Amino acid sequence: MTTAAGWTADALTTLLQSLVPASIWHAEARGFDNLRALLECHQDTIAPISQAFAFGLPNAAALGRITHHAAGGIIVEVGAGNGLWAALLRKCGLCVIASDANRPTNAFCVIQVESGASAVAHAGPAAALLLCWPPLELEVATSDGGGEDGNLMALEALTAFRGRILFYVGEWRHRAGFVATLSWRTAMHGHTAGARFQAMVEADFELVEIVPIPRWPGFADALYVFRRNESRGVAATAGVIGGTPLVNLPATPPLPLHSRLSLMVGAGLTQRAALAAAILLDATLCQAAVGPSATSTISPAPLKAPHQPVPSTATSAGTPVPLQPVSSLVERGMKRPFV
Repeated sequence: MTTAAGWTADALTTLLQSLVPASIWHAEARGFDNLRALLECHQDTIAPISQAFAFGLPNAAALGRITHHAAGGIIVEVGAGNGLWAALLRKCGLCVIASDANRPTNAFCVIQVESGASAVAHAGPAAALLLCWPPLELEVATSDGGGEDGNLMALEALTAFRGRILFYVGEWRHRAGFVATLSWRTAMHGHTAGARFQAMVEADFELVEIVPIPRWPGFADALYVFRRNESRGVAATAGVIGGTPLVNLPATPPLPLHSRLSLMVGAGLTQRAALAAAILLDATLCQAAVGPSATSTISPAPLKAPHQPVPSTATSAGTPVPLQPVSSLVERGMKRPFV
């Protein structure tokens, strides 16, 4: 059983994956034989879609496991980006504090503009931590100018974290996708976080489960659920990497639907694809599709292959409930203002 948020996540992900031609999925299987086609798809299609929505694709299973392990508590998401995961988890009834160091331009929910360490500290030890595709560490620049600029967002957030449950969406050591193997920088630990972060997690947490999620061709990300090893307590290094808010700006309110559509088209999506995707996330249309109660449960229809259409029907409490096809949602969206 899944909630309206779970159906929305599955439908949205199926729609977004359908924008990747079937030939690209075949190119992934052939590896280096069709490397150019795969990388061009990442540059021209996957990158702009990820910027507009999320790098990690949500689904009902992942939302359900996060809801289960959070057990009604608070979740602080660091590096929330546009807040897609936070928005869907809030629809599942969770209290999610979404934060990002930069003000998002295409927010799906309220985002606090704050550094990761500061957001974790403000949330307190009772909160769980969610990291979805945290940026790559790479090398950190040294005082003598050596190395490269790195991004320690994930490591800083984890160092400040005092809670028990860690949710991580990304690649992991020895579980990286084909694209990660193309560079020595990412071949070992994948495209997300890095060696220092993963070493700290493995030292202080135990793996509870790995939840498969939909992915883009060439990636091997999943939802990892970790629980702090209570016998070791909080790491001795906790608090060494401090954090303060990067900017003192008010929370970013979610943009109206027509504004989100404009930004998605500007990010590279076609107007039709942007309309369909954004409307699936619009609360009023989502509720109209699954019934008057956003918390009612529906049996999830099997997720089709990436190139197949979204299911047009589902059931709610044993009674068939019509789910409007994407084409219908697009037509309804065409009647809305688009600037």
